[in-house]
Amino acid sequence: GFRWCGRERATDSSTGVTVFAMIFGVIVASLGDLAFELSGYVLILTNDALTAAYSIYIKKIDDNKSLGRLGMMYYNSIVSLPLAIVIFLASGDSVSDFEGWSDPWFCFEFFACNMLGFILIYSSILCTTVCGALTQNVVGVLKNTVMTYFGMWYGGDYIFSWVNFTGITISAFGGVVYSYVTFTGRDSPSAVKKKQGATSIA
Repeated sequence: GFRWCGRERATDSSTGVTVFAMIFGVIVASLGDLAFELSGYVLILTNDALTAAYSIYIKKIDDNKSLGRLGMMYYNSIVSLPLAIVIFLASGDSVSDFEGWSDPWFCFEFFACNMLGFILIYSSILCTTVCGALTQNVVGVLKNTVMTYFGMWYGGDYIFSWVNFTGITISAFGGVVYSYVTFTGRDSPSAVKKKQGATSIA
């Protein structure tokens, strides 16, 4: 889907198998979810679909060279601002009445969180434009899988099931193999230079 919608190069068989393994693992894990809640799955799938579309169009915009990476961040913020304002007004919270503004340590943490958010979004866009939409989303899946494993032992709210655990492990294994296949299949910078040199000589 990523390759077709984004009009990227064709996916080889090894990459396709690893992506299928990740999807199959997620399906198996969901079958063993003892705390199944339909609304949660609907929200997660909606988030996944929007994230996929976001990554694809970030890559397409970068391919067209119409905007730089900072330009994409700027327009992304502009588009998101109306929805953020609506959510803020609907919550009924008042920023001016918050007592934490008088605390210097809180102000420092608030500023640091904003800067880290900027770095996170820029890193996400950079990863998408350099590596592709599919790789960006696989990296996200691997990050979530690591956090899931961590939550199994320290979260306290995970209900263990062998089916669920096996599915998560299959998905994680597929993600690791995908990363290996993708990055070992790429030419090193020295190899690229040699190819460019041979082309220019020819």
